[in-house]
Amino acid sequence: MDKSRHAQLAPVESPVVYAGFWLRVVAALVDSLAMFIPFCIVAFIVTVIVKLVSTTRGYEPATVILTVLPPVVIVATWLYFAMMESSSWQATLGRPWQERRRSAG
Repeated sequence: MDKSRHAQLAPVESPVVYAGFWLRVVAALVDSLAMFIPFCIVAFIVTVIVKLVSTTRGYEPATVILTVLPPVVIVATWLYFAMMESSSWQATLGRPWQERRRSAG
């Protein structure tokens, strides 16, 4: 029996090519722009609700907005990245702009 037919070659791994600094900056800007419009809408809605509630209860609206808005932004950012990276894309909207390849071959 010929052993050369049964021998399997180990797969040859291609070198990994990473995106450069400026491509990562562009990806971050695309992600920021993708989050900006929804965040503006959420911030507007939160501001209106807080002002309506503050006037009826006598709270200072600016203090309540500065207390409520940061956690809302943190949760919205977390949801954006969690939902995008667990989707079928497995990436945020900015990652395709990086034009990165996992292998050179």
